[in-house]
Amino acid sequence: MVSGAAHRPRSRNRSNESEMNVPRNLDDRIALVTGAGSGLGQAAAVELARRGAYVVITELPDRIDRTAETLAQIDSGGGSGSAVELDVTD
Repeated sequence: MVSGAAHRPRSRNRSNESEMNVPRNLDDRIALVTGAGSGLGQAAAVELARRGAYVVITELPDRIDRTAETLAQIDSGGGSGSAVELDVTD
């Protein structure tokens, strides 16, 4: 620890909102998640669907097959969504 630096313990968020400041109930909302074929994008898409959002997931055209697993996880959790090819680098 650097001398003179303040040390504050992390507090736990006990409100009705998540750490990302996203409402817990997303019924009747649409979420767009880029790069949702794997990793953080996939985790975010599944969580948003779990909260009730209809999730549109995107992936690069040459990786669109990766979205099948994400959609399967969304479906198995009772959510709904669709996949779209998208390259945001254009």
